[in-house]
Amino acid sequence: MFVIAVGALVYEIIMIHNSYQQYKEIDDTNDEIISTYTKDTSKSPTDDFTVDWEKLLSVNKDIIAWIRIPDTNINYLVVQGKSNSQYLRKNIYGNYSYGGCLFVDSSTQKPFENMNTIIYGHNLMNGSMFSGLKKFSNNEYANSHKKIYIYLPNGITRTYKVFAFYTIKANDYRVYDSNVEDLSEYYQIITENNQLSLDDSSDNNNPVLTLSTCTNNKEDERYILQAYLDF
Repeated sequence: MFVIAVGALVYEIIMIHNSYQQYKEIDDTNDEIISTYTKDTSKSPTDDFTVDWEKLLSVNKDIIAWIRIPDTNINYLVVQGKSNSQYLRKNIYGNYSYGGCLFVDSSTQKPFENMNTIIYGHNLMNGSMFSGLKKFSNNEYANSHKKIYIYLPNGITRTYKVFAFYTIKANDYRVYDSNVEDLSEYYQIITENNQLSLDDSSDNNNPVLTLSTCTNNKEDERYILQAYLDF
């Protein structure tokens, strides 16, 4: 019994160490990417935040955007691979990473130009990637963190305003529609699910940004945060 107990303890220590190393790699890599490829000279959400796209795209052509939600941990580059599994466990340098990358649905023809752009990301225990999405289930928190900024390689910055948060099944393809044609119908689907009641919730037909992550409660359950393009 003593030998078994010692063995179990050693195994647990190894697992904790491996988990620490995995999360450290995620944080270190993102900190290195931010310091190398971006410049933020103040707390202003747009004007003073810039991305060195020429340098960044020389590393990986699959990088298509940068997402930033002020006053949160969400400050990451966004890729689009040939499949939705390509960057699940791989960073922009092609190396294994438990956190992978944030990525746009691979079937999207014109990301951030179409009616619904979907970005996926992991819900990690260390608070990185899209783990912060669950905080938007709180109406007060969502109301004070409404703006999402998308920076594009062509120099354009798109501003989105949060208006919906809810939980769905992973196979709910009504929500996971990257080729929305009827926006009024899609907004109706959002309204049916939406848990938030914000001061200026959208009832318009502006294009939608959909952020998705696992809940880590059930394998087939996902958190959805949605924002509309604020022209």
